[in-house]
Amino acid sequence: MATKTATQTFDGEAATVSWAAMGNADDGTPVPGVGLLGSVQFAGTFGSATVVLEGSNDGGTTYATIKDATGTAVSTGTAAIFSLNANVKLVRPRTSGGTGTSLNVTLFARYV
Repeated sequence: MATKTATQTFDGEAATVSWAAMGNADDGTPVPGVGLLGSVQFAGTFGSATVVLEGSNDGGTTYATIKDATGTAVSTGTAAIFSLNANVKLVRPRTSGGTGTSLNVTLFARYV
């Protein structure tokens, strides 16, 4: 298990946050999720892994899977994009299971 560093770019009111080459049982460095309005994309080689987007309100001690705008858990084992409308202190991706996993997670959001 490794913690993958987030890469962030800002363009006015929008931000793109990427976590590259996430492997088996990795997590991403948490980033602020307050007023998060946007989408998250999961792509790459899943190798039967599951990837989730998690949120925390207690400073990163406890995380839970975020739900998308329709109430569906942001969790997948295939390439996907989820629409987000969350208001959490921190957000991060996490992988579980799989072999030969190499996933890229890209979060695009306006912070309102």
